[in-house]
Amino acid sequence: MSPILRPATAADYPAVLALNLEAEALMSPMDEPRLAMLDRQSAYHRVVCDGDAVIAFLIALDQAADYDSPNYRWYRQR
Repeated sequence: MSPILRPATAADYPAVLALNLEAEALMSPMDEPRLAMLDRQSAYHRVVCDGDAVIAFLIALDQAADYDSPNYRWYRQR
């Protein structure tokens, strides 16, 4: 079975948080309330699944998002 891309749901949050934790040194720390906030603001939030396992995620924010990341703010200003 090939991996599939689909919209993320709240049921995916534990897997998304686990993936984020694995790469936290390269990304921002995230807990469930922060993930829920990002999900509400996202223009695009998808997960990639291999069978039942979530193996990747993407959260895309547009220029109107209220997100405190210095990297996001840099891009938003440009």
